[in-house]
Amino acid sequence: MQFLWFDINASFSHSSLALPALEAQLSVSQRERIKWQVVNGTIKSDPSTCLLNIIKFTPDVIFATLWLFNHNFVMSVLKKAHILNLDIKIILGGPEFLGDNYIFLRNNPEVSAVFRGEGEEIFPEFVESFLNFEEWKSIKGICFIDDSGLYHDKQTVYVNDFKKLTPPENSEFFNWDKPFIQIETSRSCFNTCKFCISGKTCVKTENIPVDSLRKRLNTIKDKGIREVRILDRTFNANPARAIELLSLFEEYSSYIQFHLEVHPSFLTPKLREKILKITEGLLHVEVGIQSLDDNVLKISGRKGSAGKSLEGLKFLVGTNKFIVHADLIAGLPSYSFKQLMHDLISLIDAGPDEIQIESLKGLPGTEFRENSLQFGIVFSECPPYEVLKTSCISTEELLMASYLSRLTDIWYNNPKWQLFLRKNVKLDNEFLEKFLHYNIENHSLNQTMSLDNSGLILYEFCEKYYFNSLGDLTEAWVIAGLSLKKKPATGVKKWKYGRDTALVNPLLINFNTKNTYYYLECSDKIIWFEFENTIRGAVPSKSVTVKF
Repeated sequence: MQFLWFDINASFSHSSLALPALEAQLSVSQRERIKWQVVNGTIKSDPSTCLLNIIKFTPDVIFATLWLFNHNFVMSVLKKAHILNLDIKIILGGPEFLGDNYIFLRNNPEVSAVFRGEGEEIFPEFVESFLNFEEWKSIKGICFIDDSGLYHDKQTVYVNDFKKLTPPENSEFFNWDKPFIQIETSRSCFNTCKFCISGKTCVKTENIPVDSLRKRLNTIKDKGIREVRILDRTFNANPARAIELLSLFEEYSSYIQFHLEVHPSFLTPKLREKILKITEGLLHVEVGIQSLDDNVLKISGRKGSAGKSLEGLKFLVGTNKFIVHADLIAGLPSYSFKQLMHDLISLIDAGPDEIQIESLKGLPGTEFRENSLQFGIVFSECPPYEVLKTSCISTEELLMASYLSRLTDIWYNNPKWQLFLRKNVKLDNEFLEKFLHYNIENHSLNQTMSLDNSGLILYEFCEKYYFNSLGDLTEAWVIAGLSLKKKPATGVKKWKYGRDTALVNPLLINFNTKNTYYYLECSDKIIWFEFENTIRGAVPSKSVTVKF
C-alpha cells in the first residue's frame, strides 16, 4: 500500500517530528508492506510543485499534520489533490484537531478523518487496519462524518507508556540534515494554562530515564548536531529532575547547546546552585513570563506569582552564562495595553537578551477557545486564531501591541541598540510609548528595516525629543560599524597624529600608520575609536571613554 506524508514546515530550518515519531513504532512486517513517499516543503514553497509531486506518486492514503501556521497551505494543496484523484483517503492530525472537529470535517468533505491526541501507540493499529482492508474508523481518537452526515467522535488518545516509545531518531525518516533537532525528555505538564493545549489535561508527567537520554545524545553528538531543543513544556517542573538533566547536558558541553523552556517562579535554591555551576554557553533559556499581573495569571490558570517570576528572570539574566529569552502575551483576559506596556518596561529593566510579545491565539482544545464568551475574548475563526479584542483591550490597542512587538524586535532584540534603549527607558518611563507613537505616525514599523535605517529613525526621534541622548546614540552607531558620513555620526571627528597634539589620544600606545582614530566630544566625556584601515566599514577595533 502506498502512503504519502505531506510535510510542510514553517521554514527549512524546522523539521516536524510527527512522521518519524509515528513510523518508529511500526513493526518490521508493517514497514515491509508499506511504500512511503514524503513530499516536504515550507509555507513559502510552490504549491503547484507540491501538488504535482503528490499526484505523481498516486498514494492510497495521504497523511499530514496541521498546525496554525501551515493549515491554509496544506489544505489548499490537499483539496486539489483530492479533485484530481477522488480515491485518495486524506487523514490529518496535529494540534489543529484537539478540539471539536465537526465544523472542520463538514467544511472539508475531502478529508476522510482526523485524529485527535497522541498517536504513537495507536498508529500501528491504525496502519494494520488499512493494510488488511479492515474497518479503521472505530479506532480510538478518530473523528469523521459518515455517508449519512452523522459526526463520529472517538475521544482523545493519550500515550499510556511514554517511556517505552521507540525514539523518533530510530526512524529512517528522521531528518539529520537540519541545524537543530528536537527531543522530549518528558510529556505532559504540571501547569494549567488556559491558553495552552496542555492546560486541560491531567495526565501524569512521564520522564524518559537519563540513561536512555544519554544513548540518544551520544547518537546526536556522533551525527554532528550542535543544537538540541528540549520540547518539555516546563523544564523545571520537577527541580530534582531538572538538576539531573543539567548534569547530563554538561557531559556534552563541548558539542551541543540545549534550548530549554523554564518557569521562573520555580527556581529552587538547589536548582539555582546547579545553574550557577554549569558551563557558559551550554544553554539557551526561554522564560515564560506571559504577564506580570497576578490577577491575569490567576485567570489564565498559570501557576506561580508575578513577583517570583520577575525575580527568577533577573536571576537567570544575572548568571551571564547563557542567552535568556522572555515573552509576554497580549490579549490575555483582564490584561490592558497599559499593563502590557508597564510589564515590557519591567522586562527591559531586567535585561534579558531577547523579549517577544506574542498575540494570544485561540488554539483548538484550549479552555480560552472553548469558553471565549465566558472570558470576554473574541478570536478570529481562521488560523492563526488571533485575539481580536477582549473586555480589557480594544482592537486598536491590539494593533498597537503588534507594533510594540515589532518595535521591541527591531530596537531591543538587536544588541546594537539594546543598551541605548535600556538606558533611556530606565531614565524615562515614557520613552518607549513616545517612540512607539513616533513610529506609528511615521509608518516606520510597516517597512523592512535595515540596521542603518533603524539607527537613523532612532537618531531622528532622539534629535526631536531626547537631545541629551544623542551622544550615546552616536557612540552606538559608530560601534555598530555604520557610516561615519551619515547624520548620526556628525559629531565624530578624525584625530590626526602630529596635528592634534593638544588632545591626548588614550588609544595611541605605539603609533601605527595602519590605524585611524576618531573621537566624539560629549558634555562630560570624550569617546575614542580605533579603526584598522585595512578593513572598510568594520566596527572599531577598540574604543575607550575618558570622562572629565
